[in-house]
Amino acid sequence: MELWLVLIISIVIAAILTTDFARYSCSSDWQRYKTLKSSLINVWTIIIGVSVSTTPRTQSLSLLLLAWVFFSLVFSTVFQAFLTTFLIGSGYKTRIQYRDEFFASGIRLPIHQEIISFSRMVSERKHHKYKEIF
Repeated sequence: MELWLVLIISIVIAAILTTDFARYSCSSDWQRYKTLKSSLINVWTIIIGVSVSTTPRTQSLSLLLLAWVFFSLVFSTVFQAFLTTFLIGSGYKTRIQYRDEFFASGIRLPIHQEIISFSRMVSERKHHKYKEIF
C-alpha cells in the first residue's frame, strides 16, 4: 500500500513541477506542458517506459524529466523486487538449509541417471540417501 501511495504522490508532484517549470520558461515548452493533464500524461509515459510526446527545450525542464526517469528506474526496480519476493516467497515454511533437512523433508526430485551413477562412486552409504529421494 505504501509503495502505491508513494507512486501516486510522486506522480502528482512531478506533474505540478513540470507544469510550473514550463509555465515560467520563456520557450515553446509552455505550449507542450501548459496543462496539468498534459504534464500528467508525460510523467506517466516516462514511468511506464515510453518516451514523451515532445522533448523539452529548456534545461530546467530537461533536468527535471531526467531526474524523473532515474526515479522511475529505481521505482520500477523496487516494485519488481517486491513483486518477485511476494510471488516466490516461501510463505509459512522454513527454508531447507542443510542436506539432512532435505532428506528428512521427503521431497522427491527428478534426476538424470548420470548423477545417480556419480553418487555411487562417491560413497555407497550416501547413495542410499540419494536413492530415497529420487
